Amino acid sequence: MDYLEYLSTDHWKHVAHDAKVRANWECAVCTAREHLEAHHRTYARLGQEQPGDVVVLCSKCHRRLHGTFEECAERQLLLPYIPRGVELN
Repeated sequence: MDYLEYLSTDHWKHVAHDAKVRANWECAVCTAREHLEAHHRTYARLGQEQPGDVVVLCSKCHRRLHGTFEECAERQLLLPYIPRGVELN
């Protein structure tokens, strides 16, 4: 199954919903409460995501973040991004 197919599964929908609940239905960057999306911080456990693997962003911040990652990848830079409220083990 490819990634886009995975995003349409009931499992991913539950993962995304649970992430939004944990985030108190707020964007991790700007605290917007509308147009929320779940964003993978890592694909290492795709299909078996842990809470810290997914962050909630509004659609505007999500687009900005992907643009930033793409720009950094082109320059071969790593952008550290740890959203508020997410603890790394």
